[in-house]
This record gives sequence, structure tokens and C-alpha cells, in this order.
Amino acid sequence: MPNKYVGESNLLRYELQLKKNVKKQLNCNKPIMAFQLYNTEFFKKLVQLWYDSFREIKNCDWNKNIIINYDTSPRDLIKQLAFYGLKYLGSGPIMTQINSIDNANINCSRNQLAKKKYLLKNKINFLSDSNLKTSCLQELEFNILIAYKYWIFS
Repeated sequence: MPNKYVGESNLLRYELQLKKNVKKQLNCNKPIMAFQLYNTEFFKKLVQLWYDSFREIKNCDWNKNIIINYDTSPRDLIKQLAFYGLKYLGSGPIMTQINSIDNANINCSRNQLAKKKYLLKNKINFLSDSNLKTSCLQELEFNILIAYKYWIFS
């Protein structure tokens, strides 16, 4: 493990478990033995498999996970749709759009505009918990890339 992470107690973790057909997953025609883990090339093969499996998860289609309750009020349905819209777009682009709104776009006073922007931003932050998830995911991706490069290129 890179020295940077030794003793780190708040470390994000991603693991790959090989339970069935291990030989097939590792393209080996012989049984896998514990001593092979000390073989650099074999270990790099494991790291490559670990990294590739993480990239497959990251590229999965989140649209399959949409669950909308249609047996609800129109107001709640709009909230659900807004949540999934934010999840799809991410709150960043929407916040940028809100910040670019000025008095020329909306016919209201500067104070009213500031209040509307403030309320919109609060609503978006309430509907979307993606800020924390995004930063955690970015940290995980970064750390996995560091570990991958460390083991593959060292």
C-alpha cells in the first residue's frame, strides 16, 4: 500500500471478491495457489482486474434505478421528478445557471432576484444530496487511480 495511506483511518474502500470461476476470471489454466500472490506479474493481473471492475461499475446506467411513485399527489410527483432531474444533471450545472440569472432575465428588483436565487439554491441543495456523494466519488476515483498506478507502474 502506498505510504500515503498507511494508518489512514478514514479511507474509502473498494474491493473485488473473486468467489467462483477464479481461474476463468484470471485466465489461468492451473489452480491458483497462495504463493502466486507474491509473484509481481500475477499481482499486477489482480490489480488490473480490480481496476477494470471499478470502471465497469462507474459506467453503469443509473437510469435503471429510477423508482417513481405515481400513486401520490401531483406536488409529490413533481418533487420526485425534480430529484431525478437533479440526479441526472448534477446540481453543479443548475447552480451555474442560477448564478448567471440577472435582472435583465427576470423583471424584478435586485432584492427580489437575490431572494429567488437564495430560495432556489436552498431547494436544490435540499433535493439533491449529490454534493457530498460527488465529492466522495471523486475522492474514491482519485485514490483508486493512485493505487492502480502505484501497483501497475512501480
